[in-house]
Amino acid sequence: SLRDEQHRFCSAGITIPWFASELVAVNVRRFDQQPKYMAMTGSQPGYCYPKMPAGDKPILICEGEFDTLLAHQELGALLDCITFGSTTILPRAEISQAIRNMWQLTYIAPDNDAAGDAMVKRLTPLFPQTQRIRPVMHDITETWKAGVKLLDWFSGD
Repeated sequence: SLRDEQHRFCSAGITIPWFASELVAVNVRRFDQQPKYMAMTGSQPGYCYPKMPAGDKPILICEGEFDTLLAHQELGALLDCITFGSTTILPRAEISQAIRNMWQLTYIAPDNDAAGDAMVKRLTPLFPQTQRIRPVMHDITETWKAGVKLLDWFSGD
């Protein structure tokens, strides 16, 4: 287990640090409790994970960290794959502006569920030229686990 600065314990799990020139957040993916993810006290939401896009590739916004890492692994040569952390977290104003300045078209690939639909509705006003790409299965990870090549999925093949 981990302790935060008030010496409270949180469940054991996979620790996911977020950096924006310095540590800005720590999420813990828990396996024994709900909600599945818990941000440590003092975490600052609204940054890009795993890093701010460089601006040299189109951007794919994923729902969570694990989908983002898998998308980056499979599509990183074509896209900057990022997440803001969940369906309910909006990017900070300066990050939204920077992303709009980089690319007119932004792709969003949340999970195939009501929370993913709500995520698209929340992000579309921030990124007006948004194109949603639906995973074949529930999410990007399940799509990949089902044997779908993510490059084929993204390119529509």
